[in-house]
Amino acid sequence: MSQISPFQFGRVANPENFINRTFEISKLSENFEQGINTILISPRRWGKTSLVFEAARRVKEEREDIIFCFIDLMTVRSEEDFLQKLVKEVVKSSSSAVEDWLKAGKDFFKNLMPVFSVGLDPSNDFSVSLNWAELEKHKDEIINLPQTIAHKKGKKVVICIDEFQRIRDYKDGLNLESSLRSYWQHHHEVSYCLYGSQRQLMRQIFLTQKRPFYRFGDIMFLNKIDITHWIVFIKDAFQSQQISITDAVATSIGELMLCHPYYVQQLAHTVWNKAENEVTAQTVELAILELIQYNELAYSTWLNGLSPTQVNLLKAIADGEKQLTSTRVMNGYRLGTPNNVRKNKQVLEDKDMINFVQAGIELLDPGFALWFKRLG
Repeated sequence: MSQISPFQFGRVANPENFINRTFEISKLSENFEQGINTILISPRRWGKTSLVFEAARRVKEEREDIIFCFIDLMTVRSEEDFLQKLVKEVVKSSSSAVEDWLKAGKDFFKNLMPVFSVGLDPSNDFSVSLNWAELEKHKDEIINLPQTIAHKKGKKVVICIDEFQRIRDYKDGLNLESSLRSYWQHHHEVSYCLYGSQRQLMRQIFLTQKRPFYRFGDIMFLNKIDITHWIVFIKDAFQSQQISITDAVATSIGELMLCHPYYVQQLAHTVWNKAENEVTAQTVELAILELIQYNELAYSTWLNGLSPTQVNLLKAIADGEKQLTSTRVMNGYRLGTPNNVRKNKQVLEDKDMINFVQAGIELLDPGFALWFKRLG
């Protein structure tokens, strides 16, 4: 096909590909405008980053007095890297002028003297270096930088940090949490949007009473996008390229992927690659087979990392069993004791292999679920 696929996955969704989330966007936008800290928790690939970017985009269209700064901690491995990343991104987001970035050391710091450098492409080649010995002495200047800039510029600042739970893995990570909370709670012109995909770690950080970030802000748990919205989106996307598709077939794409944003888009894209003038049930089945074959090695690796009782628990969940600690289920699936079931559920959740929903428990990755069921 010469046309560009109308389906996106694996990157931040553009406005045209953003589906519903009306309530979440409204809530998040209000928090941004009112300076309320927000904690956003959901499984991986449920669209947290896209949601934050879309809400920020809409707020920026209406409010020129709000500065947004986006920081991704996925590859940030230490406290030193975190603090340098914070300086770099906050300084970059506070101005569009390279000259302002280079003089930020004099404007915003009293004791530290960060060295900024800019390459041929300032937007991608801008770096900051700090003396770690001095940084440890004056860490507060870095942590307070967003508030310093907000106050001097007379604007509000929103700091959006993705994969925030990674700070827990840093050496003395708990002390960093304490330092951040002790200063950030006094930032009246700055608000923080902290989000991450490792749900158990995010819950530990923000819902454990003894942790520094306990109840730091408004906690939002993302739910799935309802199938009714997927049907409309899928049909409109195909029909925009003169490919016909019925409600039933569009529904099957959403339901097979359990309304999981990333995987619905991925399957729809695979179907689009195979469709000519019409999408049929057979087209969808061929696309499913392709997805399963493409990911089979990864799925097998996941299973190889589990114990026999954990695999058996997956089987029970895949079969739709609700009473996992009943004698019938434990004996029928060889799950061990109720304590084994409890521990194994925790392991599978920590590995992001299962998801707790209103109807019970489901396998989180719908492609894996289809492959696993077909193993027999």
